[in-house]
Amino acid sequence: TSSLWISTQSEEPLQVGDVAEATGFPAVGENRISLMHAEIADTHVPAPIRPQEYSWSELAIWTKNNPTGHQFDLVSIQGRAVTEVREAAQDEYVLLAGGRLFTAVYNHPPPPRPLPAMLEVPLGSTIRVTGVCMIVDTSPYKGEASFNILLRSFSDIEVTAPPSLL
Repeated sequence: TSSLWISTQSEEPLQVGDVAEATGFPAVGENRISLMHAEIADTHVPAPIRPQEYSWSELAIWTKNNPTGHQFDLVSIQGRAVTEVREAAQDEYVLLAGGRLFTAVYNHPPPPRPLPAMLEVPLGSTIRVTGVCMIVDTSPYKGEASFNILLRSFSDIEVTAPPSLL
């Protein structure tokens, strides 16, 4: 019923949506249990997880009754594209939702793999991004925490409405 962060040194490709087996050393951090120094094996059995759609406040507001929020969960959120930036290691899309900003991040594949062209999103358009919710502020009891959405691929970005003509 909850997500699990698994830290691994493996560079073996995994098929998104397949059942995987992981072994590692348990660790606790950021109010979650994790597996560190893990090994992951793809079973090649498809069992895709459907992301839940959330608003900005549902992803950013933490309470004592929900201390882990949606950290590490596969989520979907809509926002208006404000800007996009290509950096050496990642592409960033800044979105506005609920009057607040958040960032969707696509990490580039490690070298020597070729760098894909950045997906150009029309600024001002409404887009839905799907990815792993990563809380930036690790002090959740303040009530509000910054977050990023880690994209798995450019197919995790969907334009749902073009920019306004005004």
